[in-house]
Amino acid sequence: MVRLPSPWIVFFCLLLFGFGELAGALLGGFPQQIKGFIGQSVMAHPEVHGLVGVDDIDRAILNGIEGEALSRVHTFHLHSHGLALVVFVLNLIIVNMSLRDRIKRILHGLTCLGLLYPFGWLMIVLVLPSYGKSGAFRLAEKFFFIPFGGVFLLAVWILILFYLIRVIVLKHERLMFVAGIFVIGLTARVALAETPDLQTVLKAYESGAKTCKQIEQNYKAMKGQHDLMFKKWQDKSEPLLTEDRELIARCNDAVQSLKEISEKMEKTIQDDLSYREDTLMSLSNDYEKAQSLIKMIVIQHRDLREEHEKIFHDMMGH
Repeated sequence: MVRLPSPWIVFFCLLLFGFGELAGALLGGFPQQIKGFIGQSVMAHPEVHGLVGVDDIDRAILNGIEGEALSRVHTFHLHSHGLALVVFVLNLIIVNMSLRDRIKRILHGLTCLGLLYPFGWLMIVLVLPSYGKSGAFRLAEKFFFIPFGGVFLLAVWILILFYLIRVIVLKHERLMFVAGIFVIGLTARVALAETPDLQTVLKAYESGAKTCKQIEQNYKAMKGQHDLMFKKWQDKSEPLLTEDRELIARCNDAVQSLKEISEKMEKTIQDDLSYREDTLMSLSNDYEKAQSLIKMIVIQHRDLREEHEKIFHDMMGH
């Protein structure tokens, strides 16, 4: 007769599943309110996110951060559902294995600690405005991903070891071994790195295009100042304009890359599952590179513009 895990284990799995449902409901019903809250919090820490005081550029940065926050809530939604199911199945297997009660209690405890892993994504959302993307992820790693993810991974491999001993060496419980392999595969799918969805990439493409357009407009204003300068000051201004033209070209290349990523992502959604996962992982890396490049270009352009303004005002002072 198949035995069920402890009622408390079932309760905690259901509780995590419920939190995942709640996150999904909030994400579907109040996305603008979530973005508004994140945007206001980010504005309180402009130095962390490289806000430059130019509306179009700052809006592009804010859109990226708000989209990142929504993506992390979505990740929590998915991982909460997945881990709740995986932990329940793992504990169902453990309670029906012929193991000492002490070993069962240890395995139950280790697997249930894995239920805390998804809350790292919520932590990222909450501290993202104050610490930035990298800082928020490091905190989540420190307090959730590494400790609880590591403990959960340890429990899974201990369970694998017990199955190897019992199934391969003792030659029985073959059906349970298949169930264990299925759980490990399901766990790997849940733990798969989150990739940005198509809508997020399209928004990043639109924001990037606006950013490049704003930089081009700023360049034209700088060129107008340059034309009013005497030759002595133009000699100082020209290298800055040349460097800014290069930034514009790189910005347009990054935006074109985001457009290509969105087109490839739309295509791979229709492909078979294994091919899609590998491809989306590669596209996710390309997306992160393009986003990082645009942010770096914005900062470099801001510095060039400030330096050019200083040259122009110095000339006017003379």
